[in-house]
Amino acid sequence: MTFSVLATRTLATTKHSDRQGKTPRRLIIHHCGSTSNGNAEFLATNSADTSATYCLLNTAVLVGIVPEELRPWTTGGHAYDGDAITVESVNSTAAPEWAVTDAQLEVLAQLAADLSTRYGWGPLTRTNVVGHREVNSSTGTICPGPYLLPRLDDIVTRANTILAGAPPAAAPPQNGTAMLPVPFSNPTTYAGHSGVDFPVPSGTAIRASGPGIVTGRRWQNANAGYSTLVQYDNGPLVLYCHQPNLNAIPAVGTRVSEGTVIGAVGSTGRSTGPHLHMEIMSGRGVHTYAGIWNYFTRSRVVGAGSSSNGNRTKRPTAEIQRLVGANPDGIYGPDTTAKVRAWQGAHSLVADGVWGPASDAKGFPAGPNLAVDGQWGVATTKALQVALGVAADGQIGPNTIRALQARVGVAADGIMGPNTSKGLQRHLGVAQDGQWGPDTARALQVRLNAGTF
Repeated sequence: MTFSVLATRTLATTKHSDRQGKTPRRLIIHHCGSTSNGNAEFLATNSADTSATYCLLNTAVLVGIVPEELRPWTTGGHAYDGDAITVESVNSTAAPEWAVTDAQLEVLAQLAADLSTRYGWGPLTRTNVVGHREVNSSTGTICPGPYLLPRLDDIVTRANTILAGAPPAAAPPQNGTAMLPVPFSNPTTYAGHSGVDFPVPSGTAIRASGPGIVTGRRWQNANAGYSTLVQYDNGPLVLYCHQPNLNAIPAVGTRVSEGTVIGAVGSTGRSTGPHLHMEIMSGRGVHTYAGIWNYFTRSRVVGAGSSSNGNRTKRPTAEIQRLVGANPDGIYGPDTTAKVRAWQGAHSLVADGVWGPASDAKGFPAGPNLAVDGQWGVATTKALQVALGVAADGQIGPNTIRALQARVGVAADGIMGPNTSKGLQRHLGVAQDGQWGPDTARALQVRLNAGTF
């Protein structure tokens, strides 16, 4: 079974077919039409005839599902998927944008570069990296959505940069069950830049993202200035640049853990102002363009109160932010903490600004425990209305239909026609026949019960 080394875990599935002699020549990018990372398990285990080679979570974790030797059931048949690797991307925001994060875009570029290396695609073009609707528009799909589709060109450009300047992708190690936190929030980067920059005031302490050892404490060069090198346990070698001097940098050989001070922010070397430049190095200490976001996640910031930066549940931070009225950028910073604290106070919870199990249970109550019988009864309709945030009267009226259309990414005209039915079926991952049949009802009931619709 072959998966990219970028996949940090795999799920078993029987939903695949033989490629009938074809070899992969392109990557077809889809979006899930959902912000739930439960879509990975859904693609692997649900009874619907749909799967994918990979599912890219909105935490930028790549999950392998169908081995690359086999055809996934993703784009509508052997004519489309027989020679393709497919990836379903879990969205970071809902309709109408169906956005994904910058970290996800980086992983998609890394995946395209890795596939090109292994299958001999050469320099990539848009014939190698395509969107679902560009390959098969017969279902009226808008997948990938209006945010992701125009960024496929950027993915190709970034992947070709990786191919031109980096070795083959290395397996992205994890720190326990979560990716390593970044030293600060609001990282920035740009084309051709070998790492990420954090605009932070001079003198701010730089903290280690996990257990490791200091392997470098020196003037790096005229570009980087004073720098720290940390080799994380079973993880990347990371360079921290532009520090004011060596005073705050521990001695070479010092063991560090998450939160240990390893330097201070400055502006030495080639720098236009105080900031931290952080980048991944190869094991030989040679600069590479390996994606920071294969190892780190910007939604976790070290030294911000806890290793999960205020979110102590598995729920994506962006979902919490949408609930409490914060900007859904996936960064659990001061604004999100304040909004969570206000929300907790309004819901008779301890107002500490930390999103834990009690807050999660109050904000995202368990599903309705519907019978998965494939029947479109009043209970299923009311549960759907609750999930859509409309009046739960048990009737499929125009308001409910418009809310459903917005959720599944089709025109919100309040009319339940074939396009809406197909949009719902695509959202659920079942056959898109435009009929509200038992298979569609069962898939909906499963998602409502799981709270992932």
